[in-house]
Amino acid sequence: METLSLTFLFVSMVVLLITPYLKSGITLAIISLASYYYFAAIDSWAAILLLVVGLVLVIFEIFIPDFGLLGIFGFVSIVLGLYLTTGEIEKTAVDLIVALSSSTLLFIILFKQGYSFTNWNKFVLNTQNKNEEKVESVDEKQELTAGMVGKSKTALRPSGKALFENKKMTYDVISDDGHIRNHEEIVIQKIIGNKIIVRKK
Repeated sequence: METLSLTFLFVSMVVLLITPYLKSGITLAIISLASYYYFAAIDSWAAILLLVVGLVLVIFEIFIPDFGLLGIFGFVSIVLGLYLTTGEIEKTAVDLIVALSSSTLLFIILFKQGYSFTNWNKFVLNTQNKNEEKVESVDEKQELTAGMVGKSKTALRPSGKALFENKKMTYDVISDDGHIRNHEEIVIQKIIGNKIIVRKK
């Protein structure tokens, strides 16, 4: 049951990060975390703290550009938290592999369905963009065409903001070329509905 609870915890993190169901994801995460330590019969606050801090650091790594150390520290913290819980390297490895595999599979499925970090990027960048460029309207987005060159205004992981040629507003875009750093030149690969797919120039 511990493995199943940990898997649900990781799955809930995917749900709250890339879908609009933030409250549902948080609720599922809390229930999964509580049930994991209930079934593991562990009351060590150190183990719980390490796991929670690790998850938070990994989330920060996703949304804070060029902070690779956060992701490393987060992953190490998660592993240590799980090891303190199970007391066995093999059990820790199995639990982590199953949870990561399941959550990665869900992420791929949801991403192919059109979900991304766009909603979170809007929340994180709201203050920054409030006094800068306005966000595009539907009519303005239709002026963009494949092959148009621009520059990323935020890191694309894989979604973020970009500015194109002589346009004065930023656009929500999705990278089809992996992680793209801030202020890198990009080109529109294709436009599918409201999705602007870009790659490095």
